[in-house]
Amino acid sequence: MTLALTAHHLADGHVFEQWMRKHAKIVKPKVNAQEKARYRNMFDLLDEDKSGSLDFDELYEAVRYTGLKMTRSELLFIIKGSESRLHLLRVLFVLLC
Repeated sequence: MTLALTAHHLADGHVFEQWMRKHAKIVKPKVNAQEKARYRNMFDLLDEDKSGSLDFDELYEAVRYTGLKMTRSELLFIIKGSESRLHLLRVLFVLLC
């Protein structure tokens, strides 16, 4: 059995999630206190209502802040098309980074 993933597999969140659970090694990045504070400040700026999570409008503003030309309906399509939280996080990470 090969460990390679094709583009088709990456597009299918369910297949990707199964493959990750079977083969991936979780590596927790080392983040120092200064980086944590910077990320927290960035999150706090995006979390306008101070709810502790990002709602759709706040997430949309974060996407726009990166300079991506994405409509609200395109972002909603990505969110609704994500089969799992892992798949959604992977897609958002690619978009925002």
